[in-house]
Amino acid sequence: MLFAHHGVTEQERSEGRNFRFDLAISLPRATGRRLADDLGQSVDYAKVVSVVCEVALGNRFRTVEKLAEVICEEIIARFNRAEEVKVKILKIDPPTPRPVQAAGVEIVRRRGW
Repeated sequence: MLFAHHGVTEQERSEGRNFRFDLAISLPRATGRRLADDLGQSVDYAKVVSVVCEVALGNRFRTVEKLAEVICEEIIARFNRAEEVKVKILKIDPPTPRPVQAAGVEIVRRRGW
């Protein structure tokens, strides 16, 4: 969960909200062998979380769709083994006409799209 400043209205961007981030990263299939229990054969999730924080806290987007897309693009650009990235973002307690716990988006981006 991160407190960040994204939203359609200026008030929403200035006040900020809590956002929940869920990510899934697809790696290339091992050719003729199993994946080793080796970080070099995977993606360092601590570094992935750092990218999410950098993008979410260093920018102010009007839509969570754009935020999710930039996170996907950055992960694909920085992690050579990431073939596909799925990012789900929930804005907690969004300013809606009727109360809801969260609202959000889930997008998938693939290397080379």
